[in-house]
Order: sequence, then structure tokens, then C-alpha cells
Amino acid sequence: KVGMSKSSAWDSWLAYDTARVSRVQDYRLGLIYYFFLFCILLFVLGFQIIYGNEHFKLFDVTGPARLSLQQPTQKCNPRKNECNDNFKPLVELPYCEQYTGNMPAPQQRRCEIADQHEVVPGGMLGSTMFIPTRVDRRVDERSCEPSAENGWSCTKAWTTLKHDNVFLASIEDFTLMIAHSYSRRHVSGNSLSAAGFYYECQDKNRNVSPTRGCEERGHKLKRIKIHCYKKGKCHQWTPEDETLVFPDGEPENWEANPSIGNETTSSAVFVNGNRYEVALDSRGQIPEVFAIPEGDVFSLRKVLQLAGLELDKEWNKDSESLRVAGTSLQIQVSYSNMHHIYSSFGRDNVGYVYGMIGLPMDEMKQEIYAPLQPSGNKRRYLENQHGLYVDVHVGGTFGIFSVVYLLVMLTTSLALLAMATKITDMLAVFALREKESYYKCKFEEIDREQVDQMLQKEEHADA
Repeated sequence: KVGMSKSSAWDSWLAYDTARVSRVQDYRLGLIYYFFLFCILLFVLGFQIIYGNEHFKLFDVTGPARLSLQQPTQKCNPRKNECNDNFKPLVELPYCEQYTGNMPAPQQRRCEIADQHEVVPGGMLGSTMFIPTRVDRRVDERSCEPSAENGWSCTKAWTTLKHDNVFLASIEDFTLMIAHSYSRRHVSGNSLSAAGFYYECQDKNRNVSPTRGCEERGHKLKRIKIHCYKKGKCHQWTPEDETLVFPDGEPENWEANPSIGNETTSSAVFVNGNRYEVALDSRGQIPEVFAIPEGDVFSLRKVLQLAGLELDKEWNKDSESLRVAGTSLQIQVSYSNMHHIYSSFGRDNVGYVYGMIGLPMDEMKQEIYAPLQPSGNKRRYLENQHGLYVDVHVGGTFGIFSVVYLLVMLTTSLALLAMATKITDMLAVFALREKESYYKCKFEEIDREQVDQMLQKEEHADA
């Protein structure tokens, strides 16, 4: 014990124990030890802290969303009388009874054309929307009025006179606009000022498949950037946006929207009555996904494709197609402000990614009063609608620097340093040719007889 004195009991009681260090001048052990130190530094500082952002505490993000729907038009404002709709002829739709082609759908109905106000008569406000694909219409007649003759009671108030059902044509060609905002503690904003992506699952032939279970099927989950309309005032992209990390995992590849072709070629589109110039895709057509200042625009066909829903090729337990029975899907919007590498140096740009998930439902329907009713109170029109229930859920996580989480990372490095030292010591005293010399240098062995002799000498000295 260092500093121990026989003349002072205080020196004995308050003695300080310290380890003796042996310096072994062997470059082999030095290389092994410093290699371990380099790996620890690379793992803790490089991977866990700088790249993985594990010194940030994650907080859940919430926010509202709004959906709006628009029928297909011939590149014009649907609110204008001179603007023509762009519905496909009913003779070209395999699910319509009016179809004249050679490949009819297994289940057909008479088709009708309806615009956005007829499809969603209750207006468009909120994060959910019911889009009918099949409408069953019923005409009821009042069959009883309470009176003194029937004892002021009725056993059946209404009786059905007639009933028919139809499909709504070209529903897949409608466009869905999604706008949303986010909030968590002191961080808030909306989708118009953030980088937007959507997940797309592709097989080796670049065919699109459902995003759920993509990698389990051996396919690639790609995060595709949503391009703004030409010369637009959407989010200004930066190279750091490509490093965004989202809570539901990192896709294997990031790529720009492959459908966007030469951006010098554009076409006018109208959304909510406003005109925008949108760059055409490689096929010379308006892309199925693009952004405008009011929100992100998806064709309903693209949404169904990403969710893995085929209205005429999937069936419920009653052997009804999804167009007949209805179904539901959830649009998950995941926000993040975490970036590989850049977050550790102050970068906190916000971004979001869409994930489309089809939710299995045997039937999705609603029964409503028809928007148009006959005069008087003797008859009423009812509609039993089957269709697509869309629900937008805003979530994700924001990371905020945490001293506690940083100390946890540093504590991990201390444990790894102790392990590196132990492994190097074991190699020195058990593996190298000079192991006996290194063993004696590191450990001082004292046998029992030597201890007894030392004690006897101390007793004689005291006597």
C-alpha cells in the first residue's frame, strides 16, 4: 500500500490503493490493443452516435390530415362549364354491363358516371373518406301513418317499392390530394414545407407489389421522392433530404421518381380549381404522383397499386370482388427529422414518407339518405354504398439531443475498452512466445512461506 506508515494509525486507515501498471514494449501487443481502440471508436462514435443518432431521444409525432377528391378532366378546371370530364367510355370498362370487349370482369353491373360532388356529397374535410364503387338504390314508400284507426301504432312504417344497384365508372382515375401537418413539443409545421417521399415495393422486373411484407418476399422497398410541379413553390430539395431516417426502417435504395422524364416538357393540370404546370413522365403523360403547394396528389389507381388492392381480382369470403363488397386502406404518414451523420452537426430538416397498406375487410359499406329526395313525405330514396374507406394516419418520431442518452453511449465504450484490455492481457500472458516473462511482469506471486517469514521478522522487530 502506497504511503503506509507504521508510526501513524491514520496512514493505515486512510491508505490509498492503486494498481501498478507494467509497460510492455512489444509492438505486436500495441497493434492489437490500438486496433481494438480504433474499432471501439469507430463503432461507438462513428456508427452509434454520428451515423445512428442513438444519442437522440425520440418523441412521437401527431397531426391532422385532410383528403380531397377530384374526377378526371381533360386538363382543365372542373368548375368551369367549358371544362370536359375525362371519364373512360363505359364500353371500355370490363366491370360494366355496357362493356363490348373480349375480357369482361367476373362480376359486372350497370355503370354510371358521377363527379366528385356526387361521389362525396357530404363534402371533403378530415382525414377519412368513403369513396363508393357500388351503389344500391332503394325507393321506399310510407306504408303506415299512426291514427285512431290503427290504435296510433304502426307495425311497418316503410315498404320498399323498387331496388337497383350500379357501379360508379372510372373511380380509379380520380385523384386524391393529401395535406397534413405535424407537431411535437416546440417543432411544428405542415407537409408543404417538408421533403416528401412514398414507399414503393418492386420485384426484380420493377413490377410494383404491396409494400407490406415487401422484403420478406425478396423484393426491394424503395423510397421515391415526390416531385413538385414545374416552377412550383413546394419544398426546396437539398442533398441532405436523401439522408432522412424514418421510424419504420430504412429502405434498401433511394431514388428519384423514375416516372419523371424531361422536365422541360410539361402539361397543365387543375387541382381544386387552380392551374399548375406539371413535368411529364418518360411516357409523355402526367405522373401518377406529384406535389403542389396545397398538398400531394396521387391517382387513386396508384394508391390502390401501392396498397396491393385490385378491385376486380380480389374476393371476400362470400365470393364478392372488392368492387362489389368494398374494402379499406390506411395511408400512413411517417415524419422524421433524423438524418444520418448530419443530425449530429445540427441538421434537423423535417421530411415524411407515405406508406399505403390495404386492410382486409369482408365488407365496407354505409347506408345514407340519397342527396336528392322526392317532394312530400310519402316516399324516400336510400342508398346502400359499398366502396373504399381511406384513413390517413399521421405519425412518426422527432429526435431531440439527450445528455443522458449520450452518457449511455459513452458508458458502453468504457465497457468495450475494459474488454479490449482484458483480451490483450490474455494474449500477452497465454498466447505469445514471451508469455512467461509477460506473466511475471504483470503478476507478482507471493507464496505462503514468504508471508510467514515476513510476519516473523516484523514480530522480532517489534519485540
